[in-house]
Amino acid sequence: MKKVTYFAVILITVLFCACNTFVSPQTDTTELWPAGKYIEETNSILYGYINRKGEFVIKPQYRYATTFSCGYAIVTDDNNKYYYINKYGTKLFSSEEDIEPFYYGYAIYRDGRETGFLNTLFNIARQADRHVYGNMSKDGLIPYSSEDGYCYLRVNKTTKTIEKNKKDTARFDYAGVFIDGYAIVKTEYGYGIINTELDFTMKPKGEAYELQNLGHGLFIKSYLENNTNSHSNCFIDPKGIILTEINNNISRVRSFTEEENLTAFYDESTGKYGFIDTKGNIAIEPQYDDYLNFSEGYAVVVSSDGLEKIINKQNTVVFTLKEEEESMTYMHNGLILTTTHGEDRAIFSYRDTKGDVIYSWEGEPYPALPCAPRRFSNADGRPVKHYAIGGCGD
Repeated sequence: MKKVTYFAVILITVLFCACNTFVSPQTDTTELWPAGKYIEETNSILYGYINRKGEFVIKPQYRYATTFSCGYAIVTDDNNKYYYINKYGTKLFSSEEDIEPFYYGYAIYRDGRETGFLNTLFNIARQADRHVYGNMSKDGLIPYSSEDGYCYLRVNKTTKTIEKNKKDTARFDYAGVFIDGYAIVKTEYGYGIINTELDFTMKPKGEAYELQNLGHGLFIKSYLENNTNSHSNCFIDPKGIILTEINNNISRVRSFTEEENLTAFYDESTGKYGFIDTKGNIAIEPQYDDYLNFSEGYAVVVSSDGLEKIINKQNTVVFTLKEEEESMTYMHNGLILTTTHGEDRAIFSYRDTKGDVIYSWEGEPYPALPCAPRRFSNADGRPVKHYAIGGCGD
């Protein structure tokens, strides 16, 4: 039976819009998509960008290209340099090394052995502490570790720098990334939940449990085996109030794709995937063999017939791929990229929400690689929507 094809995640970069506001890379509305074309003069596939009609707006000239994110995309040329380009194809910044995604206005950069954070003016927002981990969150906070515990760096919106804010004096045994205004932290008394002011909304109570941040203010509270409390595992809100208990068969609950109110879970009793809402209630009963989570109101699923399908939030099949060899990526600004892999070549096609082909090309069997961003709590690394095509520079 066919499963949805998952490709290795490559950290590739997309820049942030010039307005310097906290806008997610996932909400980019640039209606340009990377696409390939065979160039007879060079006997190779080069990549440019098409519009919604399948017409090239930026001519094929790159060896590698990503989807746009907040008005910028990443490409490589014949010299294996990485560039940020705008929607006109203008090169704005280059690097000999991989350049990484901008998250809410800030991106990790590497220059030899040095690392740090860039802002959208291409200035160093902070020379990175080697104990900094994770990227910028929507809430403008980045966790870091120090000699006296874990805490957070915070964006200075005036100077566009990233600082250890003087008021952020709280120290934790562990500090998680912020998702939708909340983060999980650990103290000597166990796990708790904090808001962006680093105040506890749920204080640790000394009980043996763990927490998972799903986004939208929904958490999973999982009691450990040695816990003497009689409670079952449950979905809770940021204050720790139980919303609903979790059936023992439910596992592998994924964090929500940003701006989506349904996310996937696995049912151990049936071996199928379904979807829950932001209150932890089952919205789509477990019935699918595999999935790619909701994006722009659509999800990719595999049902018992082995074919990949696009469903909406009402669980209505929008269209079905006719061949088992063909697979889909996430919806991106209303178009979805499908790939049919052969031994030597692959056929790539952009389709609209009806399944109609907008543009196709035959190319080398490079995978369409999912890239940033994704929820940090998705430890399995499954992609969230953005992707790159072509061969990467070496």
